[in-house]
Amino acid sequence: PGELLRYIAALFAEAVDTPEFLGQDELRSSLLEVIDSRLKQSADIEDLKKNAVSVLGTIADRMRELKTSRKEALIQHCLAYIDEHYMEDLSLESVSAVFHFSSSYFSNYFKSKMNINFSLYLTQIRLAKAKELLEGSNDKVYQIAAKLGYQDVKYFNRVFKKEFSLTPEEYRTISRSMTRR
Repeated sequence: PGELLRYIAALFAEAVDTPEFLGQDELRSSLLEVIDSRLKQSADIEDLKKNAVSVLGTIADRMRELKTSRKEALIQHCLAYIDEHYMEDLSLESVSAVFHFSSSYFSNYFKSKMNINFSLYLTQIRLAKAKELLEGSNDKVYQIAAKLGYQDVKYFNRVFKKEFSLTPEEYRTISRSMTRR
């Protein structure tokens, strides 16, 4: 089994020397140790088969975990990008292009991770910022709309009123009167 063991160990070492494990030096080292120690425990061919299957399962598990953690990191990058660029003319297409996804894949991915669609999330970010600006600045509504990425102040007014049942001016008046008390 010595030559076969070296061959299997080399195959598994190649499996952890793939792009999936790029930048994961600690994980790669750990997996190489697992490969080496488990395969060396093999007394005969049957043991070698059993241990090889076990090692293969460990490698597959680590690949799955790595993929999941990268997907989680990716959604955080997407959210950070949206939070930094909400005032620009963002669209599903423009954001998906930044992350090199098709717009349909990105739409499904975003919804599956956030339980809300992209445009609704973007609207919520913008409206939260609108409330802050209405409460804390003397900017005109059209200036606030422009700062939030709305090209059309009438559209901004409609979106705001639909969400809060108040126009932006009404909201500003009420919020300021409540803070004076």
